[in-house]
Amino acid sequence: MSTLSKPIADSTHTISKIAFYVVEVETEGGVKGQGYLLSFHYSPNAIKGALKDCGEFILGKGYEVWETIRAKKEWDMEAEYFGNTGLNTCAIAAFNVAMWDAWGHCTEQPVWKMLGVNKCKIPVYGSGGWISYTDQELLDEVLDYKGRGFTAVKIKVGHPEGIERDLQRLTICREKLGNGVKIMMDANQGMDVVDALKLSEKAKEIGLQWFEEPVPHTDFAGYQLLREKCGIALAMGEREYDCEALKNLISRNALDLWQPDLIRLGGVEGGGTLQLLQRHTVCRFFPITTRTMMFRCCALSPAHTVQNPLTGLTESLITPCVLRTASPTAGGRRLGLQV
Repeated sequence: MSTLSKPIADSTHTISKIAFYVVEVETEGGVKGQGYLLSFHYSPNAIKGALKDCGEFILGKGYEVWETIRAKKEWDMEAEYFGNTGLNTCAIAAFNVAMWDAWGHCTEQPVWKMLGVNKCKIPVYGSGGWISYTDQELLDEVLDYKGRGFTAVKIKVGHPEGIERDLQRLTICREKLGNGVKIMMDANQGMDVVDALKLSEKAKEIGLQWFEEPVPHTDFAGYQLLREKCGIALAMGEREYDCEALKNLISRNALDLWQPDLIRLGGVEGGGTLQLLQRHTVCRFFPITTRTMMFRCCALSPAHTVQNPLTGLTESLITPCVLRTASPTAGGRRLGLQV
């Protein structure tokens, strides 16, 4: 876990630390695979406990590397009593990705070839635009993205000083970036429907690509009303642990862009399920990720796929991020584990 030299904030969170939890599986034949999940300073003991419990469960079952579906199903049954969403899903997802990685090494091919590929290139946007930034820090970041070749950036909204401050930040970014760079705004669930609608109406002339998480992710009626009234494409999905919210929003014609998180979905198969569902809807598939495995899964999607890398924070770290691995070992293609 690494401390930021200056905390960053959106409308609902203040982040002071960043951490990656890494699991590594190793077969009896010495083939290794890695999975990992991004965290911040939230519930570190609970995360470590979930990973330890899940690792010991997988060790006790002696799965083959390709038994990813079986492992997820049996872990869900094991974890159901206290809830098989949340941390328990994130834990099995980290091991699921590690097993897929090892499976790919066993077959001597990258995972994207195992899954099949639909696209050769995936456009990428720069994420950040934190509310805690000064105007100069905000402009420095978006102009740096532009200078590095990014053609789209995302700016946080839901400022504590109100929507006029949001509009000011969006406007100066548009003025400095010009019209050649797309701008998206993200409220991180921090607004109500009334303010989200007011901001959307006033921001139309700036030219925005989408409005992400304008209201709480469970407010399906709010999304429906906003999509009917605001005139900007709506995006959400990274908080979901299954497809139920997407089905509900599709039935209401209340969403334009679905942004799944592979780890919250429980692993590679969860991403595949969403992709199959997405093929039967006009809703586009725009994954949220800092993880290399999600980039591989993105290649499956026939939609225009944009990734959201958590970039630009390296210089803010006081201490380097040390990766502590939980390392499974065993024989053949079976997995053992030492946490």
